[in-house]
Amino acid sequence: MAVYVKMFVVCVALAAAVSLTGSSSPVFAHHGGNINWHQDDLIGPVTVVATKFNFSFPHPTFLGDLKDKSGNVQVWTFVLRPTPTGLRDRGWTRRSIKPGDTLTITYNPHKTAAKVGVARRLLINGKYLQIEPDDVQ
Repeated sequence: MAVYVKMFVVCVALAAAVSLTGSSSPVFAHHGGNINWHQDDLIGPVTVVATKFNFSFPHPTFLGDLKDKSGNVQVWTFVLRPTPTGLRDRGWTRRSIKPGDTLTITYNPHKTAAKVGVARRLLINGKYLQIEPDDVQ
């Protein structure tokens, strides 16, 4: 009987350790806007042509072609901070951004990755679509 109790205690301790490690690490690794983005550096508006939209967790992303000052096309990636659930409450769907759409974006640049930004304000083909709950048009 004592062997079973010892085994039970070891199994419970192991399960607790795995569960705590598994649940806290992704949250720590994922969140931290001030760590990833230059929050005080708001750029734009810039105009890009959408090429791809991923309306998925944890944060939707879209790619767009942006012409630099020399006219060369650069592929940029933009992140939306709210989750798809939060964006649906503001009218977003999987088809909100389609390839070929003209996007006018104001964004914060990534601190270490070139051509990556977090979108703060967005016009899709000239039409405003709210990103953050406290945004005003």
